[in-house]
Amino acid sequence: MRGRRAGSRSGGSLFRSGAVILIAVACGLAVLRSAKVGVTRGIARPRPGPADALQRLLDGNRRFAAGMKPRADVSARRRAELAFGQEPIAAIVSCSDSRVPPELIFDQGLGDLFVCRVAGNVIDGVIAGSIEFAVSVLGTPLILILGHEECGALNAAVTAVEGGGAVSPNIDLLVDALRMPVLRVRDQPGSLLNNAIEENVRCGVQRLRFEPELMPLLRDGSVAIAGGVYSLKSGLVTLLR
Repeated sequence: MRGRRAGSRSGGSLFRSGAVILIAVACGLAVLRSAKVGVTRGIARPRPGPADALQRLLDGNRRFAAGMKPRADVSARRRAELAFGQEPIAAIVSCSDSRVPPELIFDQGLGDLFVCRVAGNVIDGVIAGSIEFAVSVLGTPLILILGHEECGALNAAVTAVEGGGAVSPNIDLLVDALRMPVLRVRDQPGSLLNNAIEENVRCGVQRLRFEPELMPLLRDGSVAIAGGVYSLKSGLVTLLR
């Protein structure tokens, strides 16, 4: 009997300990769910599909070009919300040119755009990896490759193709990355520089279309990719077909 009582007490203790653990686990899960909901509500913006995201950029660009009052949310409240995470609507590869800041020309606020900027909007492995991160990890539905008028990097590539000399090891590396678009349009009518700027955007689009990590998402339509050229004069972005 004493043995049974001891066993019973031991079993009761184990039961009570197990119950406490289960309650603790349940409370922990509840806290985690609550925190997750808090994070989701913190950034609190519906995620658009690819077409809607592109339209939002174009609408913002028209407001910018027309000189309308910006709608971009850069408030302290928005900044505080974004401390919990980010859900950008578009990943943009653009030139580093100081006249072409994507957030301004598309009238987008904090947390709206995932921007990779490099002279000549060159897409190498590092830029491609950054875009894959935006799409695969952050769930960004749109990729936009953005060139612009009077691009100095493309102009340097045009000069090099036409027989110009070396500049410096690092600039020459950049120019070499831009030779192919220039060579592809060298015999086309019109401005070689303008044609090269557009062709460079198209090359960037094609480069990303065939990235293995992006191809399935592009095929099923959950992600789209587009290319455009920004006019320094009008402030408008024209999409390329």
